[in-house]
Amino acid sequence: MPHNDQDVESNFYDVDDILAKSTGVSCLFNKNSPADFFTEMLGIRKTKQVEDKQFSSEVPLWLVDSVRSHCTISLPQTFTPGMISVLQADARSVNLARNEKYFYVLGIELCHLFKDDDQETATKLANCILNTLTQRVGSVVAKALHGEMKADKLDCQEEAIFETGKLCKLDIDDWLNCTSTVSRRKRKL
Repeated sequence: MPHNDQDVESNFYDVDDILAKSTGVSCLFNKNSPADFFTEMLGIRKTKQVEDKQFSSEVPLWLVDSVRSHCTISLPQTFTPGMISVLQADARSVNLARNEKYFYVLGIELCHLFKDDDQETATKLANCILNTLTQRVGSVVAKALHGEMKADKLDCQEEAIFETGKLCKLDIDDWLNCTSTVSRRKRKL
């Protein structure tokens, strides 16, 4: 019987990654784009005409790389220059859960899309993501280790860090309780 093991990315079955890559990215298509593309690939009948020569449409992130020769990618609101300035100033105060639930995944994917064509934009996005994570991760871990039941304003990656931190705290507490019980028993003997 043939063996059909396939190597897949580690996040292939990750629901958050699947949902993040389903996020719509606004694209401006040129007039020469195939007419069948919009109905067959995007499932829309009529696109929004922006100018005489361009159409605007939301394209799932997973499909953007395949159609980028026909369009110009518009940065989502979360990654506009104004929002990047806000994140660089004080990322801890921004509610990523409301602004962009998949902030880090979307940002990294956009960096990959822009790295060949627009190195400056890719670098700005990468710096924004790194700066945001650097500012926020300490408070996420601190909330988890101080026993908070729920943290708010987190994107899905930060929620995963928070949940992992809570599990680590429980493991450490269990270990400390077990160690103290063993040491008390030794003293009594």
